[in-house]
This record gives sequence, structure tokens and C-alpha cells, in this order.
Amino acid sequence: MPSRHLIDQNRLPNDRGVAGEKFLKYQKCVNNWINANAHKRRIIVNAAAADAMHCERHMTIVPGAGHVFEEPGTLSQVFAPASAWFLRHLGDIK
Repeated sequence: MPSRHLIDQNRLPNDRGVAGEKFLKYQKCVNNWINANAHKRRIIVNAAAADAMHCERHMTIVPGAGHVFEEPGTLSQVFAPASAWFLRHLGDIK
């Protein structure tokens, strides 16, 4: 199990590209992105960040989801991949 985990709400970088792009190859903690399908630019930016990293990473795109997954049924589609990721990387904490 990795010793450090980072949980962060992704912010879009400026139009010059991925923020900290030159440092992404040094990223060591696992990454999990869950994106709303409506955020095409965020998906592109996150995919570029993932491509630059040399650590474990995974991206899930929730179909029909808007900015805060407010559409019926979309937030529930976040639970399965998020839960699976936490269980895999943090274990069954009781």
C-alpha cells in the first residue's frame, strides 16, 4: 500500500497547459479522476496530466453528468469507482 495519498478537487489550469506539467513525471501517489461528461476541457486536461505521470492513475467519465453531478443518477455513478479506489488503496478500514 502506498504510504501517502492525495485527495484534491481538480482545478482547471490556465490556457497555457497543465499546471506543473514538468513536475507530473515525478508524481508518486496514485491518482483517481472522476469527471463529469459535460467537462470536455477538464477531461482533456486530466488525460494530458495522466499521460505525463509515471505512477498508477485511473480516470472515470460519468455519462450525462454536469458540473456537480446534479443530474438524476449521476452522483450515484461516482460512488462505485470512488469506493473501489479507496478500498484498493486504503483497505477495509474499520
